[in-house]
Amino acid sequence: MINFSIVLFLIARIIANPLGQFFSKKLSKEIPCSVICFYSYLLLSLSYFPFIKKYIQPETITPDLITLVIIAGVLSILGTLFFIKSEEDEKISAITPDNSFISIVGLFFAYILLNELPSIIAMLGILLIFTGSKIISDNPFHFSFPELKRKEVQYKLISFLFAAAQVVVLKKIIIYSSIETCFILWCFICCILSFLVLFVSKRTLKFDYRIHLMPLMIIAICIGFMQYAANYVLNNMNVVYALSLFQLSSIFTSFAGFKSFNKKEIIRKTIAACIMVCGSIFIVYLLTVYMI
Repeated sequence: MINFSIVLFLIARIIANPLGQFFSKKLSKEIPCSVICFYSYLLLSLSYFPFIKKYIQPETITPDLITLVIIAGVLSILGTLFFIKSEEDEKISAITPDNSFISIVGLFFAYILLNELPSIIAMLGILLIFTGSKIISDNPFHFSFPELKRKEVQYKLISFLFAAAQVVVLKKIIIYSSIETCFILWCFICCILSFLVLFVSKRTLKFDYRIHLMPLMIIAICIGFMQYAANYVLNNMNVVYALSLFQLSSIFTSFAGFKSFNKKEIIRKTIAACIMVCGSIFIVYLLTVYMI
């Protein structure tokens, strides 16, 4: 059942994700991405440290839950690292598949790990969002199978696998605990793992706090909003529906540079946005009326 709070959290997830990526990419020109990741998770962990006693009870921390949290953290860090690696060459990254493939990959993991399978009718909405997100991308029909030989394309596909698997594991953690418990544990494990990545890669932890502290705080806030909102949405609907609706963020990202569009691009992106909105309305209507 869809209610107003779910819609609000979905909108928060859709907006926070591209904003976080924008500020991260901008700051990565000055300090390494691995350093950005660590301090973002560290700031999140410190901000939620006072809530540990309230949301994390000793009796609820089982070996199974700890294992799932570690798996989610590892998937998150690996997904981020492979994604960053795939984006190093801007010319090649432009021809790699976009993140609309995450919802397709998520369909497989959700069925295997959670036994979640969308109805045939709901698949129509998912396919509409997938089609719209492909059309709205800057190079909608550039990707081809021969490109799979490129390492950058392989890295991005691997990052999609990790991202989709992580969402499914997070849903399982929420089932075992709660939205808040899942979020706090996720922050701490990602902080620890990102520090280990820095230690292994021998990256320096130094940064100019007068210049970089504020951008890092903004990134941390965006990541926090994005992940908590995602957890809330996942708690109230199937993984595949949530992953499909998350793709609506590409509309926000695409139209952010509206002034640089030419007439053909505006028409194409507007049509794509309408297709995606129709798909999302279709899914939300089915969840609200038929609860499928």
